[in-house]
Amino acid sequence: MVTRKKGRSCVGNSSKLQECLSNRYNLSFGTKQKKVPSVSSLLSIAINPQIDHVDWTRVEFEAESRTCQSSHCAICHEYYRLHGQDSANMDQWILSCSHIFHTTCLSAFENYVKDDHRFCPLCREEKYKKRLTTIGSKCRKTQAVIVLQAFLRAWKARYLFRQSLGSYYSSNSSNDTMLETRREKFYMKELEGLGNKLLRNCESSVQTQLQLTRSALQLSRLLN
Repeated sequence: MVTRKKGRSCVGNSSKLQECLSNRYNLSFGTKQKKVPSVSSLLSIAINPQIDHVDWTRVEFEAESRTCQSSHCAICHEYYRLHGQDSANMDQWILSCSHIFHTTCLSAFENYVKDDHRFCPLCREEKYKKRLTTIGSKCRKTQAVIVLQAFLRAWKARYLFRQSLGSYYSSNSSNDTMLETRREKFYMKELEGLGNKLLRNCESSVQTQLQLTRSALQLSRLLN
């Protein structure tokens, strides 16, 4: 008969149980497991790395590619001034995220937020770098050229369309009532335009003639 010793603690049995479970199920007891980073944290590190060196050529190219957005400040919604490329006229900050703002606007925004929580007003990128630039003025010039080109192309398209309509109505001699109505409206509009041009020319010529008459009268009075 085996007798059990009195006062025996269960520390030895618990340690053996922990060892058996750790060997069989790969568990650890009493030791802190190493924290494995999640996929989201790894992606955030890859997407938003620490900015140590900024490729300003790439940043300015990205800003120029957004001509409409980069032509005005996103804080005050005012267009940038048109000036030269010299550093004395630089009144714009370009950030490392390729967004451009007025120097005064960005300074006021940075003073409004806390120093340790500064971020881009558009994309909310933190720990950005900035430098003076004139890309905003260049984008405004490009946008102005685009607007002028669109206006001239629209005027040319209307002019060619009016010419094609005139040639079509003059060559087509159909007895269609709808076609006759459209032809009449077209020629009435053309005659109205010619009349307005003649009136403008006559007004200018009349004013010139009156001015010459006044000058002649003044000279005749001096001679008398």
